[in-house]
Amino acid sequence: MDAKEYQPHNGNSFMADELLPCPFCGGEPELKFFGNDYTKSRKATIKCKKCRAEITNAALKHDSKWCAMVSIEDWNKREYSQHQAEERFNKAINHYSDNIHMDDWDVVCDAFRIASGFNPPKTQEG
Repeated sequence: MDAKEYQPHNGNSFMADELLPCPFCGGEPELKFFGNDYTKSRKATIKCKKCRAEITNAALKHDSKWCAMVSIEDWNKREYSQHQAEERFNKAINHYSDNIHMDDWDVVCDAFRIASGFNPPKTQEG
């Protein structure tokens, strides 16, 4: 995984893993810091710019870098690898495709995508 430099608004920059796309919609995530190393509490929030999914970690005894590192690690966790998620998605779609009403297709695709952490390509124009 590639590393990226992050800069808390009031602290030293640090290197950490680059943020993966949103596990729900594939959108671009943004890391924001609240408080700083001199305030009573501090937190780091990662929020998707597209669907607004977010994760926040806060601390009293740790610095902003620690909050960010924990948030980045949590955000980048995926239950399955991209390849495993694609296999699970395709297997499920092939198994259930004959019984899915076309009006429900987007809902079913969203459910599989969320469950697998995989952002599949659109299977129909919508």
